[in-house]
Amino acid sequence: MNSMNSMNSMNSISINEKVNKMQGLERIEDLKGIEDLKGLKGLKGLEGFDGIRKGNARLIFSILIGIILLDAILSLVSFNRLGF
Repeated sequence: MNSMNSMNSMNSISINEKVNKMQGLERIEDLKGIEDLKGLKGLKGLEGFDGIRKGNARLIFSILIGIILLDAILSLVSFNRLGF
């Protein structure tokens, strides 16, 4: 009888250990999800938008330069200074 009780207690300990390990693995998986969320911090703050602002500013600036150059070329052509 005693040997049966001791085996049952060993089995219950090993089952409890397995359950604890599984719960620990779930916690580790939850932490991995938190690490994935760290990448979203830039979207909330100004960090993520700084690059977009700089990119838009460069694009607008280059478009303005292009318009000014095109206007200058067309004005030269219209005044027939280039001989066309």
